[in-house]
Amino acid sequence: MCSKKGLELLNKVTITIEEAQAKLPELIAKLIPGEEVITTQNDQPVAELHPIAKEKLQPKFGTCEGMLTIVADDEEHLYGGHTKIWREP
Repeated sequence: MCSKKGLELLNKVTITIEEAQAKLPELIAKLIPGEEVITTQNDQPVAELHPIAKEKLQPKFGTCEGMLTIVADDEEHLYGGHTKIWREP
């Protein structure tokens, strides 16, 4: 029998191993962050099922090294061949 226990930090659901075997795809599909399913055998907890937090992708610095080619060392190419003089205010 599936029963919800308490409203702690995690929403814990307890289910027997027989029920877990019969409903595993459904249990996995319905898991939400913060929820935990405890599987029991002979009224003793034997396993926990919880969703894996998706990691936020972080850029890896240096992965584009060597992919940029500088074709001019001046700013002339930025102004269509016309050199613009910058003056400090």
